[in-house]
Amino acid sequence: MDLTLPQRLYLLSYDPGRKRFDPAGPAHRGQLPRAAALAELAIGGRLRDHGGRAARTGVRPPDDPFLAAVRADVSPDRPCPWITAVSRRRARRLRGPCAGNSPRTGRSRCGAAGRWGCFPPG
Repeated sequence: MDLTLPQRLYLLSYDPGRKRFDPAGPAHRGQLPRAAALAELAIGGRLRDHGGRAARTGVRPPDDPFLAAVRADVSPDRPCPWITAVSRRRARRLRGPCAGNSPRTGRSRCGAAGRWGCFPPG
């Protein structure tokens, strides 16, 4: 199973010793996966830099729901500053990089305490 960059960073923020996410706060946890998603979208050719602003390309949206949602936040008509694309306001609207993964897709399983995550089934 290949995880996206935002999913990998999301999992890295989990502290298994304390059985919780890093106490940096939900705003930071929202911005970090969004920044990673923007990087992955740019590397994959779905976003490009246009005068220091994020701009969509004509490439179709990604299959991953989180990446697709981050890409959808960038207007197809008006490029936006990269920092705006990562902003806290936008970060709060999305459920997170692991939200689209359910046991039915075979991409995740329920972890301890009944939370769904990006853990491979098994």
